[in-house]
Amino acid sequence: MTDWRDTEVATDATHHLRAGVACYSRRFDHVMKFHAPGLAPVRHGDLAWHIDFRGADAYPYRYKQAFGFYESRAAVETTDGWCHIAPDGVPVDATRHSWCGNFQESRCAVRDESGHYFHIRPDGQRAYQVTHLYVGDFRDGVAVVRCSDDQLCTHITSDGEILHDQRFLALDAFHKGFARARDHSGWFHVNRSGRPAYSTRFADIEPFYNGVALAWTWRGDQVLVDERGAIRLHIATPSEPPRAPMAKLLLLGNVAAGKSTVCDALEQLLPWPAYSIDECRCIHGDGSPAGEMRAWAAFLERAVHPGPAILECTGVGPQAALLQLALAQSNCRFAVAWVRTPIDDCVSRAGLRKTSVPYPAFGAPLTRVAVDLHDRVAASMSTGGAWHDQLLVEVDGTHSPSDQAQAILNRLGKWLEG
Repeated sequence: MTDWRDTEVATDATHHLRAGVACYSRRFDHVMKFHAPGLAPVRHGDLAWHIDFRGADAYPYRYKQAFGFYESRAAVETTDGWCHIAPDGVPVDATRHSWCGNFQESRCAVRDESGHYFHIRPDGQRAYQVTHLYVGDFRDGVAVVRCSDDQLCTHITSDGEILHDQRFLALDAFHKGFARARDHSGWFHVNRSGRPAYSTRFADIEPFYNGVALAWTWRGDQVLVDERGAIRLHIATPSEPPRAPMAKLLLLGNVAAGKSTVCDALEQLLPWPAYSIDECRCIHGDGSPAGEMRAWAAFLERAVHPGPAILECTGVGPQAALLQLALAQSNCRFAVAWVRTPIDDCVSRAGLRKTSVPYPAFGAPLTRVAVDLHDRVAASMSTGGAWHDQLLVEVDGTHSPSDQAQAILNRLGKWLEG
């Protein structure tokens, strides 16, 4: 007896085959695979619906778009929005969304009219009340979401609760106990507590496969790493050097000038890893003098690395000379982008800042630090200053981060070509 599980989509995607023979005589503009309970989405002209493996219509209704059944629900686009239908073609509930995904583990991602995402249950009701910038499918009871408050990624449970307190620039679902994650230093794996499985960062990395994962170093080598981040096998070295230029961009400016937000915007336009001294403080510092030295040691290691990078700090202070030395030893060209923000704005932002960065206790509030640094930063950019000869571009810190990033990128492109 013919079964829908034995079928496949024909090469031209107009019908289905079984053992190389057409299952039915009808032809459509496009067909997709069969899914339980044995129905496949088809499209003809501007209409979409589902058929069984004999080619018969599963129901009399027609939709603008139709997709496969998952957990007895199929996403369709109607004339007034998106919803899910049962195998009889009838919408599960009256709610319409701007977009619907597919059900996985009794949860489905949907988008509302404002462009925000959340998950719903099979009955169409919300699984939780919070909305996010984006949500992924659930796997093993956990899904990835991009949060609305800081635009970073984390994991949630099926009832919408945050799984851990860690957030990342990019994040994947868990696979064999680990998830791919990216911070300003690169890609790595995290465990279900959101903690890094190891300290190394890579240019790219794949999920683990039986204890090892493919990874690409910043030099371009392809390697196999284990669950502790140790390289177990060197697979390949590129026959040509990496295309990325051997150059670094320093993003400098006063405290609270807006460097971090500009750096985030630059990362969307420039495929270079980005490192900030504050991130190093969060990882290596504890607010003590020794912790500050550990943070700067990590930051200087990034500066001396021969690959391209965006480095973000004030550019003045006792470590500035060491930073210049590290950059010189990296054998990279480097240029400075100055985020120049009026002192009143810096002081105002510093007063409002709520940060967990473990700064050393120098006995002065951040607002006073901003005042003290203002003239020192300007002097370092002036004739005879520490960074004057490398100053590439000055941007107005009161403008939008995207505008500042684009202005920097435009000037950087000309500099790299010169």
